[in-house]
Amino acid sequence: MSDTKHDQVVRVPAAEERSGLDRFFKVSERGSTIRIEIVAGITTWLTMAYILFLNPQILGFAAVPDL
Repeated sequence: MSDTKHDQVVRVPAAEERSGLDRFFKVSERGSTIRIEIVAGITTWLTMAYILFLNPQILGFAAVPDL
């Protein structure tokens, strides 16, 4: 017997309403939107950029015991 959720509904727009990106990546079938995916990508990029600049500073302070 499979474990399924009957109370969850995923709405998929008609094929003529979907964009090319949506059709290619099947975003709406997974319960998301193109806007949400773009915002998530920007957030991930900004987080990685922050880490790339902050991490060397943190490691630099770890090497100097008097700071």
